[in-house]
Amino acid sequence: MSWTDERVELLKRLWSEGLSASQIAGRLGSVTRNAVIGKVHRLGLSGRATTSRMKTHRPRTRMANAVWAVEAAQREVMQPEKVNLATLGNMTPHVHWHVIPRFLDDRHFPSPVWAEPRRSADVASLAARRALLPQLREAVRRQLDAAGLTA
Repeated sequence: MSWTDERVELLKRLWSEGLSASQIAGRLGSVTRNAVIGKVHRLGLSGRATTSRMKTHRPRTRMANAVWAVEAAQREVMQPEKVNLATLGNMTPHVHWHVIPRFLDDRHFPSPVWAEPRRSADVASLAARRALLPQLREAVRRQLDAAGLTA
């Protein structure tokens, strides 16, 4: 990847708008976060406008509130032993969340859900949890409404 004039101008604009080095790398493509940081340093770009940086926190806050609303709904309806939260986005330039209710009798507990199963599935428990899905959908809607996250 080479730093063309167009890419440098885009980097400068995104930096001034308050995007992180990782976000800029994702927008530019074919460049790492560290390459962005190095280029910013070599260009002598400094701090960013406070209002721009503050604006970038709004989507993060909304995302966090949505994750917490889903977790609260799961705890209310499913009554798990615990809830695992995981944020991923290491292969593509986006972030997605996993909000995973965990139960003592789940196949993997206490290991991660993507680990090898420790036991066979309890069919009766799975059926009981599936029966709660309509209530869970409603609880998620209610929690998102309470957080001001629905139209």
